[in-house]
Amino acid sequence: MQALGMIETKGALAAVEAAEHLETMEQPEMVTRQWCDRLYEASGTEAVMEALENLQVVQLRKLARSYPELGTSGRELSRANRSGLLEKLRAWYEGK
Repeated sequence: MQALGMIETKGALAAVEAAEHLETMEQPEMVTRQWCDRLYEASGTEAVMEALENLQVVQLRKLARSYPELGTSGRELSRANRSGLLEKLRAWYEGK
């Protein structure tokens, strides 16, 4: 029984450490797909979307180019607006 208590304690400590890490997970100057994926794994879709809403459209376009799964061509991306890009990225992370 004592071993079970230790496992529960370790799990609780891991959750606290993950929460502390998330609080210190600063948004980099250049947001990458890898950073977004780590944020998604730690906090979910809403945290990613909150971070992306602060980006300029040019940065969103560059980020979207690293998601070939979006099925958007280069020309479409160069003409895409902020809301369209955010919708596509939200759909990607919600479907993940």
